[in-house]
Amino acid sequence: MQVYVDLPLAGRDLRLDLFRGLANWAIFLDHIPHEVLSSITTRNYGFSDAADLFVFISGSAKAEGIKLGEAIAVKVWQHGLTMAATPPMTSLESWPLEAQAAWSGPPSARFHL
Repeated sequence: MQVYVDLPLAGRDLRLDLFRGLANWAIFLDHIPHEVLSSITTRNYGFSDAADLFVFISGSAKAEGIKLGEAIAVKVWQHGLTMAATPPMTSLESWPLEAQAAWSGPPSARFHL
């Protein structure tokens, strides 16, 4: 009896697995109420949380493993960078408009910053 097994590629990058595992732990910690360690996760320091990091790392791992050529991997990276850059750029564009709206109009309608 012969058994055929598909083994994983030898070139697997374990760093991606490490950071994906850390992102999973951060997601877990963020879902525990009043957890002290959740104060050091990424949801407190930016526009995104560990779920976004997990998806980005998974997409990076997928781009590394694509067998169809470098052009597709480049497109995957470009899409990932576009998705990562959109929320901060949108915020930077909207802040001046919000500030203008806050300081224009009658004094009773102004926001107190």
